[in-house]
Amino acid sequence: MVDLYDRMKKFRVIRVAAAVLAIAVCTISGTLTLAREAVSDYVLFNADEVALSEYIIDNTASDAKFLTATNHDNAVAALTGRDIVCGSGSYLYYHGLDYYEQTAAVEEMYERPSAKLLTTWGVDYVLIGSYERKNYDVDSAWFAANCDEVFRSGKLILYKFDPGG
Repeated sequence: MVDLYDRMKKFRVIRVAAAVLAIAVCTISGTLTLAREAVSDYVLFNADEVALSEYIIDNTASDAKFLTATNHDNAVAALTGRDIVCGSGSYLYYHGLDYYEQTAAVEEMYERPSAKLLTTWGVDYVLIGSYERKNYDVDSAWFAANCDEVFRSGKLILYKFDPGG
């Protein structure tokens, strides 16, 4: 781009017009994006997810591992920095990571949970919310019977799994 601009030295008017056009296009696209965001009602994390994240930060160990869905906008991973069993494939795939085993394990832990399986994967907490219910046939009864409910807000339930308990 700079090379092209330098070659247009003889054509001063065209050179100035090209520079003005490039600046205008870049500025207008940014302005339109900001204007769209100002009127958008899109919410990345709702109040329940923020409350969950605050609970996690205040009441769980920083090295605790969470079983969550693998959505890219995962509140546990994004807002608390805590480890989850498997993140979003849209991130992992492009970094060349083989995440098939973790993805299959997440599904199995939600749909056919067992203390042995949760222990094998080092799970300390299990989140059941909208993403988990939408993507898995969650065995909610097993978690309610075998884990301690430590947080509930709206559609979110956080269970603590104790392998010895």
